Formats: sequence, structure tokens, C-alpha cells
Amino acid sequence: MKRFLLLLTALLMLSACSTKMSYHFLDWAIAWQLDDYVSLNKAQEQQFEQALQAFMQWHRQQELPRYSHDLRQLRSALQQHSLTPEFLSRFTDNARQHWLRIFSHTFDNIVPLVASFDDAQVAQIKKQLAKDQQSLQQEYQDKTAEQLLTQADERLQEQLQDWIGRLTPPQKQLIHQYNQQRLDITKLWLDYRHEWYQQLVVALEQRHDPILLRQRLQLLLTTPEQLRSVEYQQQLDTNRQRLGLMLVQVAEHMNAKQQRHIQRKLDDLISDLDDLSGVNG
Repeated sequence: MKRFLLLLTALLMLSACSTKMSYHFLDWAIAWQLDDYVSLNKAQEQQFEQALQAFMQWHRQQELPRYSHDLRQLRSALQQHSLTPEFLSRFTDNARQHWLRIFSHTFDNIVPLVASFDDAQVAQIKKQLAKDQQSLQQEYQDKTAEQLLTQADERLQEQLQDWIGRLTPPQKQLIHQYNQQRLDITKLWLDYRHEWYQQLVVALEQRHDPILLRQRLQLLLTTPEQLRSVEYQQQLDTNRQRLGLMLVQVAEHMNAKQQRHIQRKLDDLISDLDDLSGVNG
């Protein structure tokens, strides 16, 4: 569900209220996040910086107009009251393609950087990955089904309120009903994340074999769904369908104030994206 909603925003980590400011600091944020996992030497930093600046230019010129186009379609569907689960499914499929294009575009720069890591850097990455895994396990262990349901309601309400404003009781009830009916895929998701981490560790350990390294990273970055079990994929698809239906129902219950809120938010976001990509001159 979390990934579905991230894709639904279509903007990765950008915020609608400060998109331009966020984007101007995006290269710094990426470097800062990378530093949580590995400390680069001077040669690697230079290699990374050159690749990052080239990526930012490509992303601004080529990808941001795609985001703007998709958000215009979403705005139109909301204005015309023609939002459907099928539309949201296509919308998120498009957003996923945007996401995968990023990895495809940067892949040839990622591979040599990973190949250049020494044993100490690999150990640093593995340590942080293990820490991430432990944090995920701790986040969900020892919580009752009621606690998890309450947590899911609060999280989803907060995400939707950011887009449409204060929720009405019927909308909150729709969210609660969705979370009650949603299949519990927590264990399957954790198993998938664990497998992804393990495959990344294998890729790091095989970093001196260029063919194996490219194969592993290609799998992890562009086709990670291949690591999902059949059961997990089926239940994930079911939850996504139910989520799409719930979002449409919430939209159908929007009052005039909420409609103005999301239209204004989309207008501001589209305008920011067009400014960043140079569409507005």
C-alpha cells in the first residue's frame, strides 16, 4: 500500500507545497542519503558527482514534463468526476515506469561505482542494511492486530488529508473499512524485503565480476518484482485493487472545500514542475 501511494503522488520525494525548493536541494539530499550507507573516497565522490549532475539535468528536462502530463490527467479526471479504479491503475503503472526509467538511465553509472567499492565500504553497507532489516522487524513485532489497524488508519488518513484537507466521518469510515478488509501481507512483504537485501549483499560480494554484478543489479533495480512469491504478488494485487476502489469512493465523497484543496494543490504542483522543466519559458 505504501508503494502504491508513493507512486500515486508521481513525484518520488517532492512535496507539492515546496516542489521547486525541494528539487533544488535534491542532489544534496541524494548524496546525504547515500552517505548513510557508504563513505566514498575522493575518486568515487567525483565520479558520483558527475553522474548525479548529468542525471539531474536529464531528469529535469525529460522526466518532469512526464510527471506534469500525468498530473494534468489526474486533475482533469477529478474535475470531470470521472476518476475510476482503472484510471488509478493506469496512473500508477505510468508512475512505476517513470521510476524504472530512472534506474535504467543511471544503471551504467551505478555499476562501475559499486564495482569500485573496497571491502571496508561493502562491510559498511552490509551493516546498514542489517540495521534497516532489524528496524523493520521491530516496527511490526509485538503489535496486536488492533494496534496495526489503528496505525494503518492514522497513516492513511494523514496521507489523504495532505491532498484533500480535513476528512469527513464517511471518508474516515471508508479508510477504516479498507484497512479492515485489506489482506495482511506484512510477513510476505518482510520476507520479500529480506530477500532483496540478501540479493544486494550477493551483488556486492560479486562486484569484481562485471557480468554477475550487472545481472544482479539489473534484477534488483529494474525488475525486483521477480523476487516476490506468487502468493505475495497475488495478495498485493488484490490490496491495490481494493485501495483504488477506496480512493475513488473517498473522491466521490469530497465536498466543495476538499475539491478546491486538491485542485489548488495539483495546480501548484503542475506549475512548479513546468517551471522546473522550462515549459513555462
